[in-house]
Amino acid sequence: MRRALACLLALGMLAACDSFTPGASILTEVRTSVRSILEARRTADAPAPALDPLIDTALAGITGPLSLAVAETTLETALLAEFGVNGAFQTFTTPSRQNVTLQNGVMTATRGLGYDLLSAQATPTVALITGRRTGEAPRQHRYLTIEGTEVALDLWCRIELAGAELLVLERGAPVQTQQMAEICRGPGRIYITNLYWVGADGYIWQSRQWVSPEYGNLAIQTLRR
Repeated sequence: MRRALACLLALGMLAACDSFTPGASILTEVRTSVRSILEARRTADAPAPALDPLIDTALAGITGPLSLAVAETTLETALLAEFGVNGAFQTFTTPSRQNVTLQNGVMTATRGLGYDLLSAQATPTVALITGRRTGEAPRQHRYLTIEGTEVALDLWCRIELAGAELLVLERGAPVQTQQMAEICRGPGRIYITNLYWVGADGYIWQSRQWVSPEYGNLAIQTLRR
């Protein structure tokens, strides 16, 4: 549900945070934070957002996969409709022509967000996440800074199980998922944690993924596969 999706954004990018130490403490903190925030939001008395009619209209009028995305820094919400498929890569677009490309649900590029993820090489981590397996693998990112400069970032990531959850979706029946935490370390004190809710068949139903330092995180939840 949207309230649960928005809660993921509060966790943010774990960059240069002295309270986080590489190792089990990161996973423990992320898992505890996600569960406590979700529980707090589910019990909150929040008004129904005006987005509901737009979701219903989109589901009725658009064929094919459809997702809901929420930006961390602005809480801007958008519908993502599938635009094209190239093997394991799906490109989704918004009505304002912002694009997000996913490799089996893991973000590999964005366009039109302002501080885009130009590309990500993440095939080894994708295999671990969708296979719901633990392990370690590299990632390579290229992103745009606030000055418009392209930056290359090499990351080393550890994939951990973060607990099972019956995920309540914005639309459709709840789905039993395994939470997967992708904990990445880069140069200096850069730490990034991505979260994925993965079904038994390896499909990523919901995620909170890092785009770039200036943009922050993007949460994505499936409305229709």
